[in-house]
Amino acid sequence: MSERELAKLVREFLKKANIYFIETKEELKGKKVKNPGHPDFIVCVNGAFLAIELKSERYKNPKQGLREVQKTKMELIKRNGGFYLVSNNFEEIVNFINFLRKRSP
Repeated sequence: MSERELAKLVREFLKKANIYFIETKEELKGKKVKNPGHPDFIVCVNGAFLAIELKSERYKNPKQGLREVQKTKMELIKRNGGFYLVSNNFEEIVNFINFLRKRSP
């Protein structure tokens, strides 16, 4: 599954589940441009800060696809108590979000 297809599934899931999120892509002259290093989704789940970075299935280990600027942002988020999920698997993303929904805030 491509990163674009995965993003669509995640977006639809978050909307249907009524979970607050921000997608970090911006429109610029008809092209989607991403803020360097920012995760694809920033989500608030049951009081938890969750950053989600999507990768295509070409990476068996999605973290191998992280650029240095993404690794820096990941460490900053984790160091400040947030969660950072790098995934190419929709089910894994849904399971992690459901785990956060069930835990005490």
